[in-house]
Amino acid sequence: MSRGKSLATDVWIRPKPETVALLLSREDGMIAARERWHWCSVNVLLELAAEGRQTLGLPRPARGSRPLKTPGLADAVVAAVERLASVPAAAVETGLSQDSVRRVLRQRGLPIPRVDRVTAARRAAEVRRQRSAA
Repeated sequence: MSRGKSLATDVWIRPKPETVALLLSREDGMIAARERWHWCSVNVLLELAAEGRQTLGLPRPARGSRPLKTPGLADAVVAAVERLASVPAAAVETGLSQDSVRRVLRQRGLPIPRVDRVTAARRAAEVRRQRSAA
């Protein structure tokens, strides 16, 4: 054991950032990293991974950008938003959450439609009329 160091620093060696970055790039990376370097916190592992990606020149992973389960669903979302001009209405029609609809629009580089109060009031009145008629 080295002088002035604790047993923990001799036994539990800090992992190399490049190794952590490569391991975390896998689908099950965080689970494997936590098992392999159990003495490091998640924040330490994420910091090491960022440092390793920078050293290796790897791109930063996209956060929360899992693809939709059906390839044609993104096209259906865009068509619904263009037709309805409303994220909530498109979400109801496609069966997705509003966040998923907004994510598709952002990924495609399309603007998220904004509805002014007059239009919202007009739509609400139309829905009330349709419900009372039914």
